[in-house]
Amino acid sequence: MKALKQIVAITLMMAIFVLALPSCGGEDDDFCKVSVTTTQGGIATASETEVMPGWEVTLTATPENGYRFVSWMVSGMEVSTENPYTTVITENTQFKAIFERENGAGDDQVDEILPDEGITEEQIYTIEIKPEGAGEVSKTIYGNALNMVAQPNEGYRFVNYTINGEVVSTESIYSINITDFTEIVANFEEENIVPPQPETMVAVDLGLSVKWAICNLGAETPYESGNYYAWGEIETKEDHNYWENYLWSNGSETTITKYCTNIEEGILDNKTALELEDDAAHVALGGNWRMPTVEEFNELLRECVWYWVELNGVQGYKVISFKTEKSIFLPAVGIKSRENISGVGTLSSYWTNTLSTRSYEAKRLFIYNGNEDELGVWPYYRWIGCPIRPVYAE
Repeated sequence: MKALKQIVAITLMMAIFVLALPSCGGEDDDFCKVSVTTTQGGIATASETEVMPGWEVTLTATPENGYRFVSWMVSGMEVSTENPYTTVITENTQFKAIFERENGAGDDQVDEILPDEGITEEQIYTIEIKPEGAGEVSKTIYGNALNMVAQPNEGYRFVNYTINGEVVSTESIYSINITDFTEIVANFEEENIVPPQPETMVAVDLGLSVKWAICNLGAETPYESGNYYAWGEIETKEDHNYWENYLWSNGSETTITKYCTNIEEGILDNKTALELEDDAAHVALGGNWRMPTVEEFNELLRECVWYWVELNGVQGYKVISFKTEKSIFLPAVGIKSRENISGVGTLSSYWTNTLSTRSYEAKRLFIYNGNEDELGVWPYYRWIGCPIRPVYAE
């Protein structure tokens, strides 16, 4: 079985590396889309056209004979002069490769229009917002290139740009070379009312019973640790001082005050799963977000390939779905005892919402240095500080 998992993992990784993903819009918001345009004088490519937020993309510009590469621009602003250029993607982004003629090519061959000397609004283009008041479009001009970024107002979402009734882009970032009078329409529509999902947390559909958060609770990227919580506590703290400052105990493992199934270990209430008011993920994110159950972690173990990798210098598991080929990254960011975080880069524990058979312990997913024999759901002392990977249950 271990050998089969390795074969499937290698096959999936090769497929993901080789296939060129489409740069069209679509309804899947789990990934950031990357597109590239150029001025006259060369071609440019991106190593990936769809990536998870926080992942890297490498851009490569190839000038034609008589031209040289100048810089990369985003929304009319120069972001780099490196070639190739590797950058972290956090949102849908359109890059533009700028080329210019090499010295000595002859002034009579130069047809580039300098910034602010090209197209002007109302002389050669117009931008209409539909419906009126649904959003706005910011724009910059470089020669004949019009760069636009559509920004919806609250209650609306961007749909597409159209010219003469034809859709020219479904990306909010769009660049077009203007040569004749052009009427551009930026189309928006009202958002459907759905359970709230904070902008800082994305739910990844792995084809399982729940969707998994793209990063840890309190983190902004997949490779960050986020916050460390004692089991059943909704606030972070500097010092995880054994049982002495654990919320649901009177100072020892035999004085549990909530979530207790053994009278010898505390006040008996026979509660075996966290109530939502004690679920840190639900309290922080609201809606249908919560901490995962033991069964949901076991489903993740069973239905996905677990591949030990390094992301932005952080060791951890890339978990790839058999069903959708989408993935999440679980970083090895250690655990917190007293004021110290230990095991960073080697191990980590992720809390479930489920009590263990011993009331002073709760179930957690344990990962250790890519060792499949250690990978699994095991009990752990409730006062220990561990990260949380939320799930979204529709």
